Parts: sequence; C-alpha cells; structure tokens
Amino acid sequence: MTDSRLLQLKRFDAIAQLALAFGPPVISAIASCDMTAGAFAGYVLVGGWRLISNIATLATPDPEKRWKSSLRPLYNVVLLIIITGCALCLTDGQMLVKYLYAMLFITPLLALLYVIVSFVELATLKKLRAAAVNQPGSI
Repeated sequence: MTDSRLLQLKRFDAIAQLALAFGPPVISAIASCDMTAGAFAGYVLVGGWRLISNIATLATPDPEKRWKSSLRPLYNVVLLIIITGCALCLTDGQMLVKYLYAMLFITPLLALLYVIVSFVELATLKKLRAAAVNQPGSI
C-alpha cells in the first residue's frame, strides 16, 4: 500500500472512529430521543467497525515500526482478553449476563483508547509524509 493511500485510509478511519464514538450520544442528547431501540445495533456497528479496522491495520505491513502506535499492542491484548472472557461465559447464562453488564462500562473505555490509537497513528503518518516530501529524491 502506498503511503498516500495508507494516509487516506487512516484519515478516514480516524474520522469514522471519532464519529462512531461521539456521534450517537450527541445525537441522542440533541434530539432528546430514546435510543434503546437502536442501541444494540449501534453497539454492534461500532464494535464491528473497530474489529475490522484493527484487523486491517494489523494486516498492513509496517516492517520498520514507523507509524503503528505503541498503544496498539495494549488494545490488542485487552481485545483478546475480552473475546476470551466472552467465550468462557457462553456456557453459563448468569455469568454471561454479568459479563455483558461489565462490558457496558469497559467497552466505552476501549472505544476511547482506539480513537486515541487512530489519531496517534494518523499524526505519525502525516509527519512521515511531510518528512518524505521535504527530502529531495524521496517519493
């Protein structure tokens, strides 16, 4: 993937992360509407987008470790713990309910962490791109 395409992808992803993290609560507050009907669908949409984004970023090569955030491994470990915890709770209905209740408080923090990771990576890519443009003979 060329640097300009990667930069475009990360720019789109960072904006989408921000919109998905803060858009629904702001819309709900402005419209004074009950969002319980669409809350589950929104929850799945936000989580699904972050998983796809994370997998796409993991699959994108960065052999020199230049642009991927140092927070990304932390996010991946927490994500792995969450997925494993869910799998372990599937056999016990009561434990699953407690797990899902805990996730209501944990996942917003995880979403905020991913927004930070996205913007750190975007800023790093912009700096690398600017440095490459300013160096004669590069690009």
